[in-house]
Amino acid sequence: MNLSISLGIIIKNEEQRLFYLLSKLSSYFDETIVINNQSTDKSKIILQQFNSRIIDTKINGDFSALYNLALINCKTDYIFFIDADEDISLTDILRLIEYCKEKGDVYYFDKYNYTSAGTMFVSRLPRLLKVSKNIYYEGIVFNQINTANLKIINTNLIIHHFGFLSGYEKIKEKYLFLYNSLWNNDKKIDKYYIASAYLILNDFKNVLKWCGAGDDNLLFLKACVYLSQKDYLNADNILMSLLDTPNMSLRCDVLNRLGISKFYQHQYSKCICFFSKALKCNSNLDYVRYNLAQVYLYVNIPVKYLEQMNHIKKNNEMFLTIKNGIIDKRDDVHFHAISDLLIF
Repeated sequence: MNLSISLGIIIKNEEQRLFYLLSKLSSYFDETIVINNQSTDKSKIILQQFNSRIIDTKINGDFSALYNLALINCKTDYIFFIDADEDISLTDILRLIEYCKEKGDVYYFDKYNYTSAGTMFVSRLPRLLKVSKNIYYEGIVFNQINTANLKIINTNLIIHHFGFLSGYEKIKEKYLFLYNSLWNNDKKIDKYYIASAYLILNDFKNVLKWCGAGDDNLLFLKACVYLSQKDYLNADNILMSLLDTPNMSLRCDVLNRLGISKFYQHQYSKCICFFSKALKCNSNLDYVRYNLAQVYLYVNIPVKYLEQMNHIKKNNEMFLTIKNGIIDKRDDVHFHAISDLLIF
């Protein structure tokens, strides 16, 4: 039996990117559901050129409600969500379709967020969902799913996000809204995302405030603050304490940060060792491989540099193309090697 899959897009005044996204992706899905949240530009005119099901709504601020509206109206077995300021390679779309055959309930993707500062950070989000009344998004701003009793599949598929390239206004909007919304201290996931937003904005005082004496994820953010402040002793102590975390994704992030820390301390052998260990945990982490490649370039081992870059080009050329466009305009080799400092 063939599984049917919908493409779900939430829009509000997205005329600049909408045509490109639908032209590229819509033909791969059984239907396209577009939640139009009060658009006043030419978005609806663009949608008329495609066989899209348009649902008009007026929902202010509650992003989960927008996604759930698409879920409620979906008629297929699965739905894949992507925003208008995001992209995904066609190779990963084909792999996404294959993943559905594993009959999972919730599929997590890596989201590569590119910023105007020339850096990138990675978040991990549920974007492919089985259509079921028991599966829905929670959280007003940062959308997560209560995964209890659900079959979770962690994919190595990548969504590329460009919404922060014009600056940090979207980040500010998100965390300020969340800060002023109904706050529940028991929701550690919200604490993590608020602290993450402050970290992106280099507001270290508020990062530490929200981290408190939290769990492993919050401890990791505290280590990121120390690393940003060049307090390598405290950063390394926390990161080393997290190496045995059962969370494999977090462990990879810890190893990546240890690699960055050792680079700053001019301990290049240890730097290469930690990046390599992260890739041993997950060989699909192209941002870690990119860091490793730049270190090989910095220490003048061009053969190893080319080996890592060719691996990225072969497996994820879209990532490399984006990095070339955003990062590689900078000529400072030292900058290249630490360009992913804000990956968390």
